[in-house]
Amino acid sequence: MNWGALSFVSVIKKTSLCCVFLMFIVMSEVNGQSTSTSFSSLLLPRTAELNGLGNVNASRADYNVNFFQNNPALSGDTLDGYASANHLFYFANTGLSSFAYQHHFDNLGSLSFGINHLSLGSIQGYDIYGNPTANYYSGETTVAIGKSHQISLFRFGVNVKGIFSNLAGYRA
Repeated sequence: MNWGALSFVSVIKKTSLCCVFLMFIVMSEVNGQSTSTSFSSLLLPRTAELNGLGNVNASRADYNVNFFQNNPALSGDTLDGYASANHLFYFANTGLSSFAYQHHFDNLGSLSFGINHLSLGSIQGYDIYGNPTANYYSGETTVAIGKSHQISLFRFGVNVKGIFSNLAGYRA
């Protein structure tokens, strides 16, 4: 019996088993709170132009003051003093209203501000017997503050967002 060949085969089997196990760990998704089910307004584009781009823009910097809400590195000093207001109409009387403004401060530089409100309409409430009780109004409001900084050819950005959600009487 060749002990060198046997140990080599067992090492290969153990290594491949460890690689498969490690691959499952790397491929698993770990989230503190999934944004696909909570605070869905954070995933929506803020303007019709961004909607047309598929809600992904990585190339049009210093072009639109609204872009900072999806990517804070896209705002620069050239947008100081610009303001924008938008409303995107969705189906069933729902819509997203958005306001954005950028201002230059002497000590801090340029800061971007945004307020968004996703209106989800009203929901008729019923008791356990099927009798109508009250209308519940649902929506989400987001306040965003963004800052970008450029070093040589690279631009970095950060957003801080606060969100309030009211969905049929449940608040978060």
